[in-house]
Amino acid sequence: GHPGSPSVSPADGSSAGGAATVGGDDVFVVTGGGRGVTATCIRALGASSQGTFLLLGRTALAAEPAWAAGVADGDLKPAAIAALVAGGGKPPTPREVEAAFRGVEAQREIRSTLDALTAAGAGASYIQVDVGDAEAVRAALSQHRERVTGVVHGAGTLSDGLLRTKTAEDVRRVFTPKLAGLRNVLDALGDAPVGHVVLFTSVAGLFGNAGQADYAAANEALCRVAASLKREHPDRHVTAIDWGAWDGGMVAADLRAVFRARGVELLAPDAGARMFVAEFTAGHSDDACVLIGSPKGLSAGSGPRPARGFTARRDLIGIEGTEVLQDHRIDAFPVLPATFGLGWLVNVLERAHPGLRVVEVRGFEVHKGIVFDGTQGREYQVEVPLAETVDGRLVVRASVRGVAATGRPVSHYVGTFVLAEQVDPAPPGVAGAGGTIVHDPQSGPEDGLAIYTEGILFHGPSLQGIRRIRQRRDDRVVLECRLADQVVAGGAFAGALHSPVLADVLLHGPSVLGRWLTGQACLPLAVGRFEYFAQLPDGDRFIVVLDDIRSTASSLTVTVTACDPGGRVLQRLTDVSMIGTPDMAAKFAEAVRSRQAGETA
Repeated sequence: GHPGSPSVSPADGSSAGGAATVGGDDVFVVTGGGRGVTATCIRALGASSQGTFLLLGRTALAAEPAWAAGVADGDLKPAAIAALVAGGGKPPTPREVEAAFRGVEAQREIRSTLDALTAAGAGASYIQVDVGDAEAVRAALSQHRERVTGVVHGAGTLSDGLLRTKTAEDVRRVFTPKLAGLRNVLDALGDAPVGHVVLFTSVAGLFGNAGQADYAAANEALCRVAASLKREHPDRHVTAIDWGAWDGGMVAADLRAVFRARGVELLAPDAGARMFVAEFTAGHSDDACVLIGSPKGLSAGSGPRPARGFTARRDLIGIEGTEVLQDHRIDAFPVLPATFGLGWLVNVLERAHPGLRVVEVRGFEVHKGIVFDGTQGREYQVEVPLAETVDGRLVVRASVRGVAATGRPVSHYVGTFVLAEQVDPAPPGVAGAGGTIVHDPQSGPEDGLAIYTEGILFHGPSLQGIRRIRQRRDDRVVLECRLADQVVAGGAFAGALHSPVLADVLLHGPSVLGRWLTGQACLPLAVGRFEYFAQLPDGDRFIVVLDDIRSTASSLTVTVTACDPGGRVLQRLTDVSMIGTPDMAAKFAEAVRSRQAGETA
C-alpha cells in the first residue's frame, strides 16, 4: 500500500549517508513532548547538530507533588497509592493511581530530555500545547515561525481494541494527533524556511497489528502525506519512518516479553537513534518512506503459531479499590474472583497470540486464592511455556504464581488453554423433560436477589447476577440471570469471549446449590472444562442450567450451561468442583451485614 516500495534500513545502521545536512542554525519543532522514542531520537540529533529544539506536548510542567519529591522512578507507583489513601481514606482506583504517577513520570522525562539537549550544546525549550488544537498551535508557534527549519512529528496515541468495539471517538482520538496535529503545525509555520519534515510512523501501518486498525490507518496515511509533501516540495527533506518495535518507548515494559514471545526483534534504542540521525545526511535526503527495524509485523501471521515460552509480570496494586473487588469481600477483605484468575491467563495468552482466542480451558484449578488482606505480595507472574499445535489449534498450560510474605513461591491458578481462530459450533440447546427449555420472560419480583441479601452468597450489587430461580429439583436447577458487565483494570482480566464479571455469575449457581445440598458455604476449587461458544450478554437476560449433579457431605461437582433465552448454548462448564468450608457461611453472612450497615450509614 505504500507509494513505491519502502526501503529497509540495515539493522546495524551502516549505510553510507554522506555529510550531515543539519547544524547549529537549525530550529526544530518536535511534537510528542520529548518523551519515549521521540526523546531518544532528538537527544541524538541534538548531540550531533547542536541545533535548537522546541518541544510541543500536552503535559503541564509544574512542581512535583510532595509525595513524589525525592522518590525514585521505580517507587512512584506505591508512593502515589500511599498519598491517595492518606488523602481519601480509602483504596484508590487503578485509574486514579495511574493518573497520579504517570503524570510525574511524564514531567520527569520531559525535563530529562531538556537537560540532555542542553548538556549536548543544543538549545531546548518546552511549550505546553495540544497539537490537535489548531488555534493553540498557531499561537504557540507565532513568535518562532520565522526561524523554524525543521519538523519532527512524533505525536501519537493508542486506543487499542477490536474493530467491532471501536467508536468514532476512539478513531478520532488516534487520528487527531497523527494527522490533524501535523496539519496544524505545518499550517502554523506557513512560509517558514522548513527544510526537514520527518514523520514518525509505525510498522503497524505497513503490516497491520491486531487491535490497531485505526492506528495502522493513521500511520499509513502519514506515509502518503510524506510522498505528497515530497512531490509538492522536491527541495525539502521529507521522510516518514516506519519504526519497528523499540526495546522501550513504543513497547511498554509489561509487553516486552509478549512481543519477544512472538519472535519480534526489538530495536535497541542506541541503534534506532543512530539510524534516525543518519536520515539527516545527504545520502538519505530523498527517502520518502523508510522502514527502520525488523521487517516483520508485530502480530503473528495467518494460522496458529505458538509463541515462544515467556514469563509476563504484573502487579495488582490498587485493583482492590475497584467497585467489583469491593463487592467481592469475604471477612472484610477483597478477594480476587476465580474468574479473574482465569481471565488473567486468557488475557495474556490472547495478547501473545494475536488473531487467536481462547475457546476452551481444561483442568483449571485454584491453588490459592488472592486475598487483599495485607499478608500477600502484590507482584505476580504468568508463566507460559511453548504451546503445542494440536489439530490446527494451540494448546498451552499456563499458570499464575506469586511470592508469599515469607518469600516462598506460591501457585495461585493453573490451567490448559486451547486457542483457535474460530470457535466451535454451539452444541444443541439444553433439553428438559418436555424437550428444549423455552425460557419465556416472567413478571413479578426477582426472587433470586434474596440469595445475596440473606447471606447465602456474599456478593455486592455489581456482582448480583441471579435474578430468578426458575426451577429447583434434586437433579436440576435453572436460574435466570442478568448483570451489567464492567471493565476492570482496562480489561486486563478479560478475553475475546471471557468476561470475568459475567463469568463469575456462572459460579454463583454451584455455590448456592452447594449450600442447599451440604449446608455449608462453598467456593470454587476447579473447573474440568470451560467451553466458549459466544459471549455472555452484557445487561441482558441469560439462563444458567445446573445438572449432572454429584455431591458429598462437603463438596459438589456439577455441569453449568449458560444459554440465551431461546436455549442456544453460550458457554459450558463441565465438572465444576465446589468445596464447603464449615466457617465460611458465617463469613458470608458477616460480609452481607457489613455491607448493609455501610449502606444504611
